Amino acid sequence: MKHKRNSTKKRIVKQYLNGTSVNSLAQDNSIPVSTIYSWIKHYGPLRAKYVPRHSEKQYAILKVEYDKLRYMYEIRKEFDNYHLQIFDLEQVGCLQKIAHRSEEPEYHMEYLLPSDDPITEKLYIIDDGDHSTMLLASEY
Repeated sequence: MKHKRNSTKKRIVKQYLNGTSVNSLAQDNSIPVSTIYSWIKHYGPLRAKYVPRHSEKQYAILKVEYDKLRYMYEIRKEFDNYHLQIFDLEQVGCLQKIAHRSEEPEYHMEYLLPSDDPITEKLYIIDDGDHSTMLLASEY
């Protein structure tokens, strides 16, 4: 029996892992099926028979999708640490009405305070625990 080079064995195992059937590889390379299975066991990843068989193109598509999901997860995780507070200020007679709300955590409270010069404005405050940023809607 003729011995095959390690590079040939690895190439055949790679073709198998990329979706080529063992029977097809055996026929194309004039090698017994049992020999290819022994190469898969020796050169392939552990438990090669449980490795999903994807083509290079399918693997590339899956990798792109995984990267997108990972990116979306990281962005979402980052924004979960920020809290947006909204303050609606309006004049009610000679009183200043302050409606304070936030979506996350859900919150709503209204205050009426005496004021010499009440204003009508909307104020946004975002807080990440270390820093707070305030912005009037009219400045946006």
